[in-house]
Amino acid sequence: MVRIEHRISLRHLRLLDAVEREGSLARAAERLNMTQSAVTKSLQEVEALTGVPLFKRTNRGATATAYGQMLVGHARAVIAQLRRASRELDAWKEGHGSV
Repeated sequence: MVRIEHRISLRHLRLLDAVEREGSLARAAERLNMTQSAVTKSLQEVEALTGVPLFKRTNRGATATAYGQMLVGHARAVIAQLRRASRELDAWKEGHGSV
């Protein structure tokens, strides 16, 4: 059983999203303001954590594997939930929510 919830970070989730959207480690690096080598290393970390290949890398870019597609979907859901929580916190701070 793979237990990633204690090891995977928000940085990893954003990385997965960016690589899948951009279709390239180089373009994902630009989007995230990282070096390509840092993106490669982070992606390798996530693949080591999950124990499965998440992207197929070629000289033309990176394509999500079935594992990658599944995990990217979860990553996007987590990111979206955190954005909603942030908006809700802002609304509460402005007095538009209740405790």
